[in-house]
Amino acid sequence: MLELLYTKALVIHILAAMVGVGTVTVTDYLHVLGIRDPTIERHAHPLFPLFARLIVIALLLIYITGIVMVLAKPALLSSTLFRTKLLLVIIVTLNGFWLHKKVFPMIEACEERGHCPRNIVYIAAIAGSISIITWYAIVVLAITKSLGYHPLLFLLLYAIAIAIAYTVAVHFEKRQYRKHSNN
Repeated sequence: MLELLYTKALVIHILAAMVGVGTVTVTDYLHVLGIRDPTIERHAHPLFPLFARLIVIALLLIYITGIVMVLAKPALLSSTLFRTKLLLVIIVTLNGFWLHKKVFPMIEACEERGHCPRNIVYIAAIAGSISIITWYAIVVLAITKSLGYHPLLFLLLYAIAIAIAYTVAVHFEKRQYRKHSNN
């Protein structure tokens, strides 16, 4: 009975993670397109609340099914890779709250003013980088857990990936800012 419950929870867990990763990817892709062409972001903007709801539902399902899986197989908690994945889910959740409660309102204020101070660009770049890299890190960790690497190595590579994503995001934002300020 517990094995069947575990399997059902695992399937829903995987589907929820796919929805979360997919939705974050689409959101970020539309934002990147919007950097190049602000009309794209304006047209996509009404979709962002729907995307946010999908991500929240995906996270809730991930938490609920994760709890069910741990109740069905308590030995999961003894795995350092499982605990690492749990840490990443907590990071993506806290970062999501920060994005929605603090960062997005700052960005909307920028859009209303027609100008965004650099510190807000940097804040948005780090929050966005943490979001996309953490979602993908969760998936990569789940898929590659049988490779037997140490969680600290994984977390080091994760931090490097966030730094690279942040650097790239800031580069494109600065380039777009220069482009608009020269017009």
